[in-house]
Amino acid sequence: MGRPAVHRAGAAQPRPQRGDLGAARDGGDPRYPASQRLPDFPYASYAEMLGLTGIRLDHAGAVQSTWRKAFNATRPVVVEALVDPAVPLLAPHLPDDAARKLYRGLDQEPDGSRARERVFAQRAEEGHDDHALRS
Repeated sequence: MGRPAVHRAGAAQPRPQRGDLGAARDGGDPRYPASQRLPDFPYASYAEMLGLTGIRLDHAGAVQSTWRKAFNATRPVVVEALVDPAVPLLAPHLPDDAARKLYRGLDQEPDGSRARERVFAQRAEEGHDDHALRS
């Protein structure tokens, strides 16, 4: 197993032109509670201590400017995004079969109704009619 590479400031490095912010979860299964709890830790501040760019995203209105800062950074970036743990992070235009599995998983969670309504609203904004998928 190799060691992580650390480059000196100013060294020529390829600049990634893509970003991902999200979490993966197998559809149809409820969340495993122990995997949902992260320690209270200042991820963005820690990134800065390591010489990276750290950005703390704490409200929805700052998403666009956060991505702009991240893509314009001259070094690797850690985005510490504070999100509502009851709301699933969804890829845009989730296929109907994946949405059906997600609804089935949320049905198994004691507090799944709130997340279910948020998923329904997001998919409706994208033009999906999930009334048949929700039953």
